[in-house]
Amino acid sequence: MKTELCPKCGCRMMEDAFEEIVELKDGSIQLETVYPAWVCSDFCGYYEKMDANRRE
Repeated sequence: MKTELCPKCGCRMMEDAFEEIVELKDGSIQLETVYPAWVCSDFCGYYEKMDANRRE
């Protein structure tokens, strides 16, 4: 589901990729899967995963 405006801050959403960086208990860092997402253009931290089979 594509959201036109960020529900967190009201800025426009843009098509981008998103990745999650996780810090493990032993202090190492793990990069989680990168996937297409709608990301806030003001980078407030809000994102929505895109449906892999459908781009709006």
